[in-house]
Amino acid sequence: MFKRKKVKIGGQTYLMTTRRTDKKCDKAVVGEKLQKALVAAKCNQLLRASFRDASGKIIGTVGVANLKTSAGASKVVSVGSGKEREEYLKPLPGKDKVTKLLGTGEAFVGEWRHGHYAVMVWFQYKDGHLPKKTEVKKLNQAAFGTADATITPALESRSLTGKRP
Repeated sequence: MFKRKKVKIGGQTYLMTTRRTDKKCDKAVVGEKLQKALVAAKCNQLLRASFRDASGKIIGTVGVANLKTSAGASKVVSVGSGKEREEYLKPLPGKDKVTKLLGTGEAFVGEWRHGHYAVMVWFQYKDGHLPKKTEVKKLNQAAFGTADATITPALESRSLTGKRP
């Protein structure tokens, strides 16, 4: 996962600035309910990678948790859902001048299940401002596009063949 350091999504280029594997999954998220759900679902690793767009305006982290069952993944995803975001992926700051700001502002956060994996995202504007509706759409596109370009092929390959691509 996260093998490509540069991905293109709809004409926009995103660069991976850092990645990390956490064996203690609960340390890679925020929120007691989400932490407990990951432990209960027997999460054995949570991979995170952070990205920035070419302009340096949009930054974000994509994470994928490896859980024992798809039911466990569903439970993890349901805990993170809701209007008030209190349970979410911990953003992974990079060492560059742009992604080092991850986690210092308002963000679009989301999660979904892919088999026995829970995919989570945190995307924000570099300056951390509260995004307007049109800006949320851009964050959404960046988050889902980056995840689709970096982890979806690996997850689909594992789902179909049981092997890494």
